[in-house]
Amino acid sequence: MKHKVDICTFYDRIIGALIEG
Repeated sequence: MKHKVDICTFYDRIIGALIEG
């Protein structure tokens, strides 16, 4: 389940970068 959390965080970071970009 840790992998799922990692993916969630990864997506969150991408979304944040897109919003900031």
